[in-house]
Amino acid sequence: QTWIEVRGREDAEQLAKQAVANYQLALRSVLLPLTDIFDRIITAPNETGRMEAKGAAKQAVVNSVVQFTDVPRARSCYFDYEHSGEKKKLVCRIYAGRDSKPRTEFSSTNPNHTEIFNLLESRQPELKENIDLEKPPRFEPDRHVNYKTYISVPVATSAEIFGLLTLDALYPGQLQP
Repeated sequence: QTWIEVRGREDAEQLAKQAVANYQLALRSVLLPLTDIFDRIITAPNETGRMEAKGAAKQAVVNSVVQFTDVPRARSCYFDYEHSGEKKKLVCRIYAGRDSKPRTEFSSTNPNHTEIFNLLESRQPELKENIDLEKPPRFEPDRHVNYKTYISVPVATSAEIFGLLTLDALYPGQLQP
């Protein structure tokens, strides 16, 4: 009984050390560089400098999503939200992880993309653990999808939609809530 208790404490200490190491890694590799990027956004002398710094911030976030997910060959994408009048688009310009290029655009004029814009407007995240189980399939029949599970998170405030951050993986169940 004593051995089991000692072993349990040692396991808990090891898990705590790992959690601290992960926190320190996040702090050093994501949060500290982001503070530098935010400083660049705020102090940029012109709009071009601000846009470049904002792009660097988006790339850092997309990179960190893949890095801290710890799922082999996962891919993260950021879709910019663009709108003019009734026409809305989500355009992917930034991605990290698996090297296969993601879908580059969703359009509100395409009836197959209606659900993604509803997700954005409701500002609700979505997890699909296995897209093969969807009836009817979300994607056009001729569209090859090279992932089986994904998470989508709208990037928005209550007043404005900025975009959509996604994470996908190759096999069903690799991404969990």
